[in-house]
Amino acid sequence: MATHNGFERERWSHSLLFKIISRSLAALLVLALLILGGSALTINLFAMGRVYNNITQVPNYRVALVLGCPPVSVNGRANFYFTSRMDTAARLYHSGRVEYLILSGSSDGKYYDEPKQMKKALLAQGVPEDRLWLDRNGDRTLMSVERARRHFAVNQMVIVSQAFHAKRALFLARHAGVEAVAFIAPDLPFSEGWRIRTREYLAWARAIADVYLR
Repeated sequence: MATHNGFERERWSHSLLFKIISRSLAALLVLALLILGGSALTINLFAMGRVYNNITQVPNYRVALVLGCPPVSVNGRANFYFTSRMDTAARLYHSGRVEYLILSGSSDGKYYDEPKQMKKALLAQGVPEDRLWLDRNGDRTLMSVERARRHFAVNQMVIVSQAFHAKRALFLARHAGVEAVAFIAPDLPFSEGWRIRTREYLAWARAIADVYLR
């Protein structure tokens, strides 16, 4: 009888532990979904009315901030996002809507240099060298936006990137004291770019934390 009772108590203990763990995981999942959903709602609200895909509607600001990314994908092919952003930035400059382009991205100072590759691509599209300002300290979108204001003394700017990225940059720019709009670059279908979109949702939550918890 004692053995049977001990077995029952052990089984009940395991069942209780399982319920506690299951409910804790469920609560964490719900919390994560609330955080991601709240972040998406907040950033979309901040970006409302500030995102353009028609170049004739873009305000005439002196400077555009072009956000960098690797020029080559992990498979060794040209990165669609990079090419798309450079084409869009060149188009924006040649339209006369902006006079200068800040090329902001990551650089290790020797082997990897996103702004240098951005400059090369834009020179090939006829943008004069003296209209290109390089920012090699744009390791994060937050840094790119804040350095546009502090280092380049920009108070108004057009942000160039894909919509999912540009919205986050607009949110960060607003809280950095910069008046900004976005001219969005063409994007891949969700079926092809879902990995980057998924990471971006996490980045939206981080942007909220950067602004409100820093």
